[in-house]
Amino acid sequence: AKEAGLGMWSMEEGAAARNTRVVDYAPDVPALLQRLQGERLTAVVEHVNSASSFRLLLLPDFQSVPLLLSGVVTPSVRRNAQTGAEEPQPFAREAKYFAESRVLHRTVRAVLEGVDKSGALVGTIMHISAEINLGAELLRAGLGRIADWSVQLSSEPALLRQAEAGAKGARLNLWRGYTPPAAREGMGEYQARVVEVLGADVLLVVPVGAADGDERRLCLSGVKAPRAGNERRGDAGEPWAYEAKEWTRRAAVGKKVRVVPEFTRKLEAREATTGTDGGGPVAARPEVERTYAAVFVGEKNLAAGLIGAGLAHVNTNARGEEITAHIDALHDAERAAKEKKLGAHSGKAPTGLPWGPSQDLTLPANKARAQAFLPALQRDTRVRATVLHVVHGARFKCLVPREGCVIGFALAGVRCPATARRDQPGSVAEPFADEAFALSRGALLQRDIEIEVESLDKNGVFLGTAHMPEGKGSLSIALLEAGLASRIPPAADRSRHAIALEAAEKRARDARLKVWEGWAEQVAAEPEEEIELPTRADGSAPDASAVRALLGRLPEADLSGTEVSDGVTFYAQPCGTSDAAVREAKRFEGVLANAGAISAASFAPKVGAACAARFGADGRYYRAKVVALLPHGEVQVFFVDFGNAQACKLAECRPLDPAISLTATPPLALCCKLAYLVAPPVDDEYGRECALALSETVLGRAVRARVERRQGGEMAVTLLTAAPEGSGGSGSASGAPSDGEGAAAGTNGFSAAVAGTLNAELVAMGLARVERRPEVRNAATGAVLDGLRALQEDAKKNRLGIWRHGDIEEDDCKEFGYTPRTESAWSKKK
Repeated sequence: AKEAGLGMWSMEEGAAARNTRVVDYAPDVPALLQRLQGERLTAVVEHVNSASSFRLLLLPDFQSVPLLLSGVVTPSVRRNAQTGAEEPQPFAREAKYFAESRVLHRTVRAVLEGVDKSGALVGTIMHISAEINLGAELLRAGLGRIADWSVQLSSEPALLRQAEAGAKGARLNLWRGYTPPAAREGMGEYQARVVEVLGADVLLVVPVGAADGDERRLCLSGVKAPRAGNERRGDAGEPWAYEAKEWTRRAAVGKKVRVVPEFTRKLEAREATTGTDGGGPVAARPEVERTYAAVFVGEKNLAAGLIGAGLAHVNTNARGEEITAHIDALHDAERAAKEKKLGAHSGKAPTGLPWGPSQDLTLPANKARAQAFLPALQRDTRVRATVLHVVHGARFKCLVPREGCVIGFALAGVRCPATARRDQPGSVAEPFADEAFALSRGALLQRDIEIEVESLDKNGVFLGTAHMPEGKGSLSIALLEAGLASRIPPAADRSRHAIALEAAEKRARDARLKVWEGWAEQVAAEPEEEIELPTRADGSAPDASAVRALLGRLPEADLSGTEVSDGVTFYAQPCGTSDAAVREAKRFEGVLANAGAISAASFAPKVGAACAARFGADGRYYRAKVVALLPHGEVQVFFVDFGNAQACKLAECRPLDPAISLTATPPLALCCKLAYLVAPPVDDEYGRECALALSETVLGRAVRARVERRQGGEMAVTLLTAAPEGSGGSGSASGAPSDGEGAAAGTNGFSAAVAGTLNAELVAMGLARVERRPEVRNAATGAVLDGLRALQEDAKKNRLGIWRHGDIEEDDCKEFGYTPRTESAWSKKK
């Protein structure tokens, strides 16, 4: 070699310089990438760090660079910092040997495709002649996984995904024991309806054909959406969170979608944080499993649409977990959004919520401002609104975009069974409350609807009619027809849809649907006929038999008094139901004994709430309603089955079991009032006497009552104490005067109308007086009133009772705006 001058023995000028290799160990990576990106370079693999990390010598410029395989991550061998021992991950040594045996110290083809966040080059290594992709071979052998963060840089992403899918199917190496998501229980493709959008990338769906309660929570796979805030926790959330959720709501809620479950992930439990470290507060969360799916509205991928609008990012998978099969389409959508500068890529600030704290009229501080918005909402017959939240079947929280405010809205004239209260852990829902809630929630939640505002209640809640989307009609009528609501007559009758509401309720009631199960129609008064009482030729009172015949058309009922409120007002139960109330209380005591876990401290009823309260006299629980909150932890309750009230401590109240709720079993005590009479207050001498006379007649006794009229929950009655003369009885009301001709009481029409009644006795004794302006409905009412007025005039003349010191109605004269009745009441129809 020396003699021939070969190699290092060459004596030629410049030979040593030409054959000396100068290696650049710190090349300018950005400049190198810009110059050589995408080209097929010749390189030598100098070192294998791991199966997906190498050091290459690029030829012919002798540049030494590190290179990570694009789209592939493999197990690695780590060294323990304390012991120095190597700690290989599963299949790390096998994967490294696989790479070393094929490319170490060999000439290969290298394609530079990008850089990672640390500045290292990312690219592809291929065989020098066959151009076999090393990354794909590692994946095909089950010795690596797709690296989602870098697969988008690869020139052959489809090849890599196909190779990984083959290893998964063959259960090779890393994929031993792998179960495809589609093979797991509940992971098959299905059709569903979106009922709620919880977040921009979180949906609640109900499979087609399933019950409304079979809701499934889904996360859009491959999407990272802005995190929404929580006003109650003081968390403002991330920018574009509202716009992203609103996009998903408009695109999906209420629509039929195709759900393709792809994988599940377990989210670790976390503790609540207050946000004092600079981040927002975070609520506590137990360990949960989430299902990730691709959701299609028609043929459009919902995730791709959201990302394409610039309102979310592709969720890159850095932990080697499963990813969506549509990841490439998501990356394409994100690139397009960036190029068009849409949404979060525009550089503009998001608009955020369309209302501020002062425009949320559901907040306690803003309820007084609701009145100012009423005229604007009433101006148009229908106003567009978006339902943000469903409180229960008949009450909602709505956004009115035109006015830029959030309102509380309730269906006018309709009552749904009450749901269990979240702020009262021990409370229970009334029967069919959950069904009514499900119907309203499925029809309105997060939907764009039209509302008719009719009025405003004292709590700042707007009352009116809600019209379901897609022309499905009034929600009030839908609830009534389904038997999931009942009318509130005074408010329903004022509604412009009063006739339709009444007809819908009647259909459900006749079919005994839901809340009407077991309903028994009460005997109501016959429609009052427009008839005239026959009179005598001289114009005097009509014949007694004609009056009795007319009064006989009014319904009668046997009542047993339970409580007397004043001289003319009392509560009574229909005869035969007194023991039923006791049985209801015993049944509730049994529920309490079995429940046992209900704590009195967890139950805090509000005014108007139904509950079970312990009666002090016998220590038993009875159905009651809270009428007032008192100091020192006490409440005033009204026992609905007996009509009496008392103060009791909160510890003596329990939630009412649905089986004996006021909806399932209406109150047994009826509020009754002596028709056409007014009594002095009970603290007055004659008021006490009047109340005592009423108590002696009705309390604990069965008494026959003639029902003059029903109005709301009150009955105006005439109590029959004896049979009137001429009908088999003996005698008349105490103190009843005779007619002008000396005939006995009960022989003419006027006295016959009131003879044998407690109403007449109280008026005749001067313990009660006749109403000044009673409602005269027909000739029967007129005859009764004229009879009572005759008795009242006689009591005035004799200075009895309240008339002892003269006429107490003397101030009822024209100077005070009172016009006395001059014509005979019974002749009103003439």
